[in-house]
Amino acid sequence: QGDGFIISNNTIGFANELGTGICSIGATAAAGLQNKFRGIEIIHAGSANTNQVVGNTISGIAHSSAYDAAMLSDAFFAAIKTGTGGTGKYIVTNNTIGSATVAASITVSHSGTTENLANISGIYDATGNNTEISGNNIAGIRIGGTGTAASFYGILVNPALSGNAVVKNNNIGTANAAINHMQTGLYGIM
Repeated sequence: QGDGFIISNNTIGFANELGTGICSIGATAAAGLQNKFRGIEIIHAGSANTNQVVGNTISGIAHSSAYDAAMLSDAFFAAIKTGTGGTGKYIVTNNTIGSATVAASITVSHSGTTENLANISGIYDATGNNTEISGNNIAGIRIGGTGTAASFYGILVNPALSGNAVVKNNNIGTANAAINHMQTGLYGIM
């Protein structure tokens, strides 16, 4: 717990420190294939200072899971997740999730069959508390697998919570690197 976090200018994913190749993430059958992915997650932030997630790149990832959540307010893949307790203010700005120029720079293969609130999210604000989400680029994401219930949300502010979220000037999908979704729902901002 704490507050006043500044998470900036990090690169998450890829096969190496040069930012090339793919980082593959999956679970074994013995683990039930119930793995989750979080590129950046801040939980239980206090309320005195603003928490910032700025200028990070999350890309070069191949994630596979059979996640079937009993928790209706969770995501099995969230590139950036804020909240889950605390009343802190969050600024999530100028981050790149995927790529504006490279198709399928993030791939998610889902084989579960139970839909939950936020199966796959570029940015997931679980607090709804005074959050500003702006200037982010979310593109070059492909979702497939044998499952039937994975919804994609470019940006999701948890609708079960009340708060003052501002979502503006974000880009979701490009002509060169679309969001390619082969399962249930596709939502830009919710």
